[in-house]
Amino acid sequence: MENESKVMIEDEVVVVVVEVKVERQEEVGSNLGHSSESLARHLLLLLLLLLLLLLLLLFCCAC
Repeated sequence: MENESKVMIEDEVVVVVVEVKVERQEEVGSNLGHSSESLARHLLLLLLLLLLLLLLLLFCCAC
């Protein structure tokens, strides 16, 4: 019985997460007009993070 209730709770959590993702995608779709700037910023941040990770890897390998 306990396992069944856990599965039900997990299913509800998954449904909530999916609904939140769908809502966020709809918001992004409605903001496409001025989101190209924020998209460029996100890409730059991702590139910076990747560079930092590479530097950390190089530093760790050097040790």
